[in-house]
Amino acid sequence: MGCDCGPTGKKTVVSSEMANQEGLAWSPAGDEVWFTGNKKWEADALYAISLSGQERLVIRTTNRLMLHDISRDGRVLLTSFNSWSNIVSQPPGETKEHDLSWLDQGAVSDLSPDGKTILIDYWGEGAGTNGATYLRRTNGSPAVKLGDGVSPKLSPDGKWALAVRFTPPQLVLLPTGAGETRVLERGPIEQYAWGAIWVPDGKRVAFLGREPGHDWRCYIQSVDGGDPRPITAEGTREGLLISPDGRSLIAPDAQGQLSLYPVEGEAPQPILHLESADTIIGSSGDGRSLYVANLNEMPIRVYRFDPSNGNKERLKEIMPADPAGIFGYHYVFLTPDGKGYAYSVSRMFTDLYVVEGLK
Repeated sequence: MGCDCGPTGKKTVVSSEMANQEGLAWSPAGDEVWFTGNKKWEADALYAISLSGQERLVIRTTNRLMLHDISRDGRVLLTSFNSWSNIVSQPPGETKEHDLSWLDQGAVSDLSPDGKTILIDYWGEGAGTNGATYLRRTNGSPAVKLGDGVSPKLSPDGKWALAVRFTPPQLVLLPTGAGETRVLERGPIEQYAWGAIWVPDGKRVAFLGREPGHDWRCYIQSVDGGDPRPITAEGTREGLLISPDGRSLIAPDAQGQLSLYPVEGEAPQPILHLESADTIIGSSGDGRSLYVANLNEMPIRVYRFDPSNGNKERLKEIMPADPAGIFGYHYVFLTPDGKGYAYSVSRMFTDLYVVEGLK
């Protein structure tokens, strides 16, 4: 955080580095700047900092806080956020959903083909700068922490969870049973995006990364060693899935056009007939169809989509029993046969307070 102080308008950095900063106001005396923020995935708290850079904690609660304003008499206008995520699963052959929520900010990140195992991506308080990966069975047994890393994906044999770490930038293989964590060679990659996936042969992984002086693009890499190899043009910034036949990666180009990029380097083929709100959430076991949904709406309507002709058939509609406080982007995973699923939704409730006596 910087301050343009004095008649010269000189910018001075006065706060320490924060993971998030939101809300800003001068103290009544004008000798401090108050703000809300967090360090290393803690809950947002209220801080004060002098113009010389002396920082202090004003108040912390169990909920997130956001500062709106400070009156001349010192009263503080604050919002308290109570947010959490729910994880729900319905394995194939069952007719009832199971609540598999874990901690406060965990989201489902992958579902095994048999619907019996999920991976949980946890980024709440205490997770650290690299987040944490948990494994949980859909029978409701307790979750098991596999290690640090976000957006984990199960290997085809179920023995490893592929996860991303940001400090330092790494792709890691976390064993789901006995074994030690493996770090993949980084090569020229200086930064990874959220999310990496397995190629169906279980011998390679694909990810979004960036080299110095280059834009984001997709890479493929062997888990047995060797540097990653780019397979898309620069400008691919989000989204990465595997095609129904396992031979191509699905990713958007710089203009947002989804295409199939063969892993052996052939020319990409655009995927047509999708609507702008459609997100591809998986592929069918028959190798011919994709599963798509609008993940910004509720209920979540899941469709079976045939990329060869554009036919789209509604498969299921997912709606939590309690819709209160649901907001934002949702995550949905289906088993290849489309009969089992797991999803997570985020909820938030807020209260507005006028607080007196803070110093």
